[in-house]
Amino acid sequence: GCELDKLSGLLPAGATYETSTMTCTKLSDIVKKFCTKLDTVLTTDERKAIIEHNADLPSFYGLPKLHKSATILEATRNNPNSEVINCCNPVDLKFRPIISCRLCPTTKLCEMLN
Repeated sequence: GCELDKLSGLLPAGATYETSTMTCTKLSDIVKKFCTKLDTVLTTDERKAIIEHNADLPSFYGLPKLHKSATILEATRNNPNSEVINCCNPVDLKFRPIISCRLCPTTKLCEMLN
């Protein structure tokens, strides 16, 4: 719907990113190879914690900037005591792009290095 169109506009093809052929399996293999090079530094438990997890590709979504929409602000001013504001498809609603990498194969390695 409307939200999907606005989110798609945040990532015009080729303008802000390159399409990657990297898969979770390839990235997991790279992390495993890196960890084997650190055999003398990492304990077996640390290596397991970094390598063994259910990896998934990063996900992209948009967080709506409700506080910046004049349409939504006007609707809240018109109904100051209401718990629910009815404001269908505000045309000026913008989204903050979020890329979540919590299940990415490199997440635990980054946490360990941090």
